[in-house]
Amino acid sequence: MQANLGCHRHVIAGAIVLLALLGGVVLWAVQIEISGAIVVQGQLAVERSSQSVQSEIGGRITGVFVAEGEHVRGGDVLFQLDRGAGQLREDAVNQNIAELTLRRARLQAEQDGTAQIDFPQVAGNVDPQEVARIKEGERRHLEAREAMFRDGQAQIATAKDQIAAQISGIRAQRASVVLQIALIEEQLTAQEALQARGLTPAASVLALRREHARLTGQQGELRSAEAAANERITGLSLDALHQKETRREEIIAQLNTLSSDLSRLTGAREAVLQDLDKLAIRAPMSGIVHRLAVQHQGAVIRSGETLLHIVPQNRPMTAIAQVTPKAVDQVFVGQTARLRLTGFSRPETPELTGQVVHVSPDAIADQNGGQSHFNITVQLPAAAPQELGPDMPLLPGMPVEVFVIQAPRSAMSYLLKPLTDYFVRAWRES
Repeated sequence: MQANLGCHRHVIAGAIVLLALLGGVVLWAVQIEISGAIVVQGQLAVERSSQSVQSEIGGRITGVFVAEGEHVRGGDVLFQLDRGAGQLREDAVNQNIAELTLRRARLQAEQDGTAQIDFPQVAGNVDPQEVARIKEGERRHLEAREAMFRDGQAQIATAKDQIAAQISGIRAQRASVVLQIALIEEQLTAQEALQARGLTPAASVLALRREHARLTGQQGELRSAEAAANERITGLSLDALHQKETRREEIIAQLNTLSSDLSRLTGAREAVLQDLDKLAIRAPMSGIVHRLAVQHQGAVIRSGETLLHIVPQNRPMTAIAQVTPKAVDQVFVGQTARLRLTGFSRPETPELTGQVVHVSPDAIADQNGGQSHFNITVQLPAAAPQELGPDMPLLPGMPVEVFVIQAPRSAMSYLLKPLTDYFVRAWRES
């Protein structure tokens, strides 16, 4: 009897312990939360991937100024194409611009009436000897035009002086005629008085009257001749003004034409310089030269041919990973992710903490016929290079293992979810 009682006590005690243990496990499964993670593979990349450098135009390379792995800055000249034909066009345009610029300076001096030409600085790369030759030619041209203008004005002035002398002679003749008329009139008065008394013949009176009429007519002719001479002087003065005005209008017209031609040539020069600038292939951004395709001078390239790639440096680093369609619903922007940098050969694999910043809006089909996937982008912290140190540089393309941290769940949910899913499928099949 006592033995049976002791056995019952042990059974009861064992049941109590078992129930307590089971209750503790259930309590632990309900209260304790476990953070899971989606593990995916990816690789490092920069926010702005490597950029290819291409030539807008084809041609023969005459200069290579970079090497594989070299650091370049944005705007640095990487290659130089042959400038032969383009340089000839630039030289021709610069020559024409220099000629027109110096000619305009000569016309401005001619317009201002000065004998000295204020030549401006010639733009562009023009031979100094050629510039000196053009300047000397413009000086001689100015002197010749000034001499021709002065000669024309001098001829008019001489003609005016000659006519003025003629006018002086005419006026002297008029004065003489006036005096003669006065004397004739006195004689005529006396003879008419004598004729009235019968003391002189009528023929004498008629002779004096004829002379008086002749002198009066001569006086009118001289007056008309003086007026004509004055009119010629006025005409010559107008000719002198016309010469000046014609010269001024001619200079203005030539200056306007030169301004138009210079504007056209300046535009042509800008176009030539742009074409020449295209012959200098520059780095679009700073970074490291990668996959250099042309390394020697003399190579001939085609338009649009890729010459090298530039991998940007000191830019925010990201990790690009692929998530299966079944797990993409558990990934969202702003989610924390832990990254294991498996590309480093270290006793302990370094880890970094990042954040999901992008999830592709649609599945991406595998071109090799594999399973489709979604791309996710994880932003690495800006201080990642400092955390790892200089002996562990982060390079685009390095492999990385991404743990996308899930929201905490109780252990009970992990235990019950497979059973729940099983029964749901079973009920649907039934």
